[in-house]
Amino acid sequence: MMRFLRLRLSVDFIRIGEKEVVAFVVLKPGGKASKEELDNFCLENIARFKRPKSYRFLDSLPKNNYGKILKTELRQQLESDSDEPGHRTDQ
Repeated sequence: MMRFLRLRLSVDFIRIGEKEVVAFVVLKPGGKASKEELDNFCLENIARFKRPKSYRFLDSLPKNNYGKILKTELRQQLESDSDEPGHRTDQ
């Protein structure tokens, strides 16, 4: 997904206990992208089963002092955002 020109950074991973790929997306300053645009880009560039089922747009990704992305915090955010499996909050 990093080839999508309006992205600064993205992180994809599988939800715990599910086989659903979620993409956390940070856009470049002034950049705009919709879930549909990202989905179409993914459909054209990666296998259908690898494409994210959900997109979360963030201003920045949580990082530690060494600049490593804190995926644990992202997973916790997913767990707190959804009360039931499959709940989606696409933007």
